[in-house]
Formats: sequence, structure tokens, C-alpha cells
Amino acid sequence: MYIPYIEDTDDWVGTPTLLETCRHQLMMCENEIQECTLRPREERERIFTLAEFLIEATKERGALRDQLAKQL
Repeated sequence: MYIPYIEDTDDWVGTPTLLETCRHQLMMCENEIQECTLRPREERERIFTLAEFLIEATKERGALRDQLAKQL
């Protein structure tokens, strides 16, 4: 079985240590969690705004129906 040569790069300058790699992964996970909590909050605000628009439109529709009924 052929095993390809994998160059040992642990001593290269700029190669992150295991601790640095773990910290970076942790930071990425924290950012993703923050994004996953922020996005639903923003969407709930948008839904609430749309619900308010619907309530206003329903009230306006009712008022216009009443005006039309009075005219007929």
C-alpha cells in the first residue's frame, strides 16, 4: 500500500498551534451562535410589523365598508 509523503510543517513560521486553532474554532462557533440568535429576533420584529400593518389595513377596510354601506 502506497502512503504519500506528508511534509511536516509544525516548525514553519506562521503555522497556528493547536491552542490557536481551538481558539479560532471557538470564536467561529460563538459568532455563528450569535448570528443564529440575532436572525430570529430580527424576523420576529418584521413579523410583528407586518401584523400591525394587517391590523391597520383591516380597520381601514372596515371603515371603508361602513362608508360604502351608508352610501348605498
